[in-house]
Amino acid sequence: PSSELVLYGGSFGQLISDGGIVCGKLLATAHCFEGMTYEQASAATLLNNVKVVACEHTSYDENNGYCPDCGLSFVATITKEESVTYYNDLAEALAAAQTEGNKGCTLKLFTDTDEKITVKTGAFTLDAANRTINNAVNVGKGAELTIAGGTIVKNTICADGGKLTASSVTFKGTINSVGEGSFSNCIFEGNVSGRGLHSLSSCTLKADLNISGTTIMSGSSVTGKVTVNNGGKLHIGGKNTFADM
Repeated sequence: PSSELVLYGGSFGQLISDGGIVCGKLLATAHCFEGMTYEQASAATLLNNVKVVACEHTSYDENNGYCPDCGLSFVATITKEESVTYYNDLAEALAAAQTEGNKGCTLKLFTDTDEKITVKTGAFTLDAANRTINNAVNVGKGAELTIAGGTIVKNTICADGGKLTASSVTFKGTINSVGEGSFSNCIFEGNVSGRGLHSLSSCTLKADLNISGTTIMSGSSVTGKVTVNNGGKLHIGGKNTFADM
């Protein structure tokens, strides 16, 4: 076969690839030789008794998103109950996670990203463990976002009527939340401003905390200044540390 041939299916008693082209390069995207890895197919110019099938990605690596069967590396997956959908485009995955059909799903990142995370509707978990979001996070009115792990480099905003839950996340930018927020085991390197109902459990705040709504703190520390504005309330439970209050 020539380099112009693309295999989407079929069974072959013998497949010979000439011109220095390995058999793996003949496969259509997201397809594989049944019972053979992409690495094996890419090391051969002759194969006997093979069948080309659409890859189901059942062997993909849950840590890095690489599928050894078809050779694709995914940017993200969406898991809803026992169903897993694979994505090579994060914007497409984010849009899908916000649909009614995917309410309650988990969107898992396999790479760092420079894309802004904007959540306008829906309710889902963003699994960003060991990943860096080199941009901002915005949660809109009526949207619910849970972030598990990872680092967010730019500012995070939660609008009135929105809900942001985060665990084991490092926020390098500022936090401005008018909606509802729940944070546990998080590190805040920028100023935190809350005007709705917020909870901080076992968190480290390395800058200022500005409270205009109700904030409940437990087992947390604040290095910067704590300001409780008129109408604001700070409820302290457990052991907390304040440098300037």
